[in-house]
Amino acid sequence: MSEQSTDKRAIVLYLHVHQPFRVRHYTIFDAGRNHDYFDAPSGSRENNADIVRKVAHKSYVPTNERLMRMIEHNPKFKLSLSITGTILEQLETYAPDVLKSFQDLVATGRVEIVGETYHHSARVFLQPR
Repeated sequence: MSEQSTDKRAIVLYLHVHQPFRVRHYTIFDAGRNHDYFDAPSGSRENNADIVRKVAHKSYVPTNERLMRMIEHNPKFKLSLSITGTILEQLETYAPDVLKSFQDLVATGRVEIVGETYHHSARVFLQPR
């Protein structure tokens, strides 16, 4: 490219935000009696509140803080976010401060929300107990 070229190149930053609901340990003996599939005890691998809070504060909070700094320091910086309904519901319930950090990003007017399914289909890996 010559110095006089008007070609512009851009990078589109597209981030996908998703956390599935984890199903608690459920056996045949629970069938027909106990239907609280997502109500795992606190501290277990399947406890949704524990997992969302941990991931939110280790990943979403620092990432959103970095993105906000990038928006503040570069007037041309924009990004797209694809956020599933399951993570929105869990953040609203378990980490509303983190949900607010996404709202603050969108409020800048430089974050596009991309349509996303509520329950994002994902591959499930079963781990032995």
